[in-house]
Amino acid sequence: MIRGIEAALFVAGREITEKELSDLLSISENEVKTHLKELRREYETRGSAIEIVKTGKGWAMQVKPEYLEISKKFRPELEISKGALKTLALIAHREPIKQSEVIQIRGNHAYEHIKELSRMDFIKCEKMSRTKILRTTKKFNMYFGISKRTLF
Repeated sequence: MIRGIEAALFVAGREITEKELSDLLSISENEVKTHLKELRREYETRGSAIEIVKTGKGWAMQVKPEYLEISKKFRPELEISKGALKTLALIAHREPIKQSEVIQIRGNHAYEHIKELSRMDFIKCEKMSRTKILRTTKKFNMYFGISKRTLF
């Protein structure tokens, strides 16, 4: 079970709750907590550049701060244009938001950003009268490692 937890933390790229791990591995949350603590001690003992940390709502595997500078050279680049990222930030901050409001704030170039973000499945567009209502998706939350609850 401990290796299953390790694998899940490695590929997730975000915090994972004890409940998620419990459901995934069909073991109790207490067992998960015990395995997580054991795994954290194992990484500490071997002096790894990777650490297992308790976060606000769960657990995560991350590079120790002293190795961030080295590792960031190999971190994947963000695949979103800067303009689209600004548009996405507006949508996430004010969701649900009308497309017409986004265009009014960001300008006509935001139409292309909305198409790009929709293609990437970071936002969903629901037709409403002569405009659309824009919301972020689960993929957005997973990619940026956030939960809806942290936005409000």
